[in-house]
Amino acid sequence: MTASQDFFISDTDADLVRRLVDSQFPQYGHLPIEYAATGWDNVMFRIGSDLAARFPRREAALDPQRNEITWLGTVARPLTTGFPEIIHVAESTHSFPYTWTITRWVHGLRAMSVAPQDRTPAAFELGRQLALLHQPAPEGAPVNPYRGLPLSSREDVLLQRIKDAPELAELLPLWSAAVAAPPPAMPRTWCHGDIHPGNYVLGADHALAALIDFGDLTSGDPAVDLGNAWASFDAQGRELFFASTIAAVLTSDLSTPDFVRMAHWAKAQLLDDMAG
Repeated sequence: MTASQDFFISDTDADLVRRLVDSQFPQYGHLPIEYAATGWDNVMFRIGSDLAARFPRREAALDPQRNEITWLGTVARPLTTGFPEIIHVAESTHSFPYTWTITRWVHGLRAMSVAPQDRTPAAFELGRQLALLHQPAPEGAPVNPYRGLPLSSREDVLLQRIKDAPELAELLPLWSAAVAAPPPAMPRTWCHGDIHPGNYVLGADHALAALIDFGDLTSGDPAVDLGNAWASFDAQGRELFFASTIAAVLTSDLSTPDFVRMAHWAKAQLLDDMAG
């Protein structure tokens, strides 16, 4: 196994995870291990009912993982909701020559699994938690090369996406207005960097239970987090969300069916707001 591999671990490697956990954390040897989820950068296996083992699955995940290990405790300190607290950082070994972590398991329902209208009970609290998170970042805080940057730095990417998906051209007037707006007169703040309905968790009553997946945490413009308003909520939810936050911009990922549906919902909501 070398760092040049595209993928380090897959969702079928539960036996490897069992061996890694048993060798470094034998106190969990009696707990069952099962595959839980795969994201862009990480694979997660559940350990018992309250823990998770999280492994980088590709080289691009290594720097974000280091940032998360180094900074998550600082970034999450102001939050009053749940988050996947890192409780162990495992050493690299011959069997898996990369760092991996054991975190608290976040109980609840992934927000993307419910309809946008059913996320409304989480809207106000999600905005409040983001406002708590958006504190001035210290010197030396990480800078994500894709998140929290001036919109103009992403124009080439956006125009290419519109070329690939021409129906998005309806959003160009909004984009042009946003790029023309003066940059915010504020210090760089901590940003989650990847807030969308796949990265927050709801309780049984659809209230906010936790923010998850801080791999893209960064210092930058907090608008990167607030664009979630249109991807997550209908008009009622947005009103509640913006009751506890300020201005937003839209970011989206169009590479999986869930995100395609989310992006089309966000586009429709933006166009409704523009028309109104």
